[in-house]
Amino acid sequence: MNKFEIAKPIIACHISKELLNELEKYIRYEIPKQIGVSKETIYEKYSISIQDESGEEKIKEIFNYPLSIFPDSTNKIEIQVYVYQPKDFTFSINFDKEYSGKYNKIRISYESDNARETALGIYEGIKRIIESHRNHNEFFHPSLGIELIIDMTKFLFLYTSFFLIYQKYHVLALISFLIFLGMIIYQFTGNVFKRYITFETNYNSKLQKSFKFYRNVLLSLLFLILGIIITQNWNRLFN
Repeated sequence: MNKFEIAKPIIACHISKELLNELEKYIRYEIPKQIGVSKETIYEKYSISIQDESGEEKIKEIFNYPLSIFPDSTNKIEIQVYVYQPKDFTFSINFDKEYSGKYNKIRISYESDNARETALGIYEGIKRIIESHRNHNEFFHPSLGIELIIDMTKFLFLYTSFFLIYQKYHVLALISFLIFLGMIIYQFTGNVFKRYITFETNYNSKLQKSFKFYRNVLLSLLFLILGIIITQNWNRLFN
């Protein structure tokens, strides 16, 4: 008899009632077969909690949730299973919009003769379901190391733009400033429009519509600025 534990990050994803229903079906009907307990045992020990600014609501299954989508202030959803008899098995998934994959994790602990193989099999099954609902926002949420490099680099470009203005290299100064501005926009986009974990809410739907307008405005400004740079430096660039 041995014990095996997993705590692995979740890929950036969109949390809907559909996803939670798929996860519930897997947990309630597939996991019992894998760990050798009854479906009733898993059902008794299964719970899901939905947290918003008003408080935390615990329900037995997502089917019982009265709303078609989540409240706008929803910030965390957690699924838990704690079984100690006849097997020692604990399982949880944490979806928290305030954090990236480093903090949003699938956690599994299982004690058995084949604990490692079973726990990894369960993890892969859960992972496949979540990946089918990914939102691809991980691009806006790099690792802590890369984030620190971006923070340092953006101010380097800002300083460089001022230095180039002083040296009267105005075009290069503008390019340097645009890179600095691009990094600011990249971080702002991740913090506001493209959260690592998103929930199916009215607010999020409106936010994604606003993002399309925001993106189009930025692209238009970028092409306008590039057009001005090319026009003013045409002779220097092509002669």
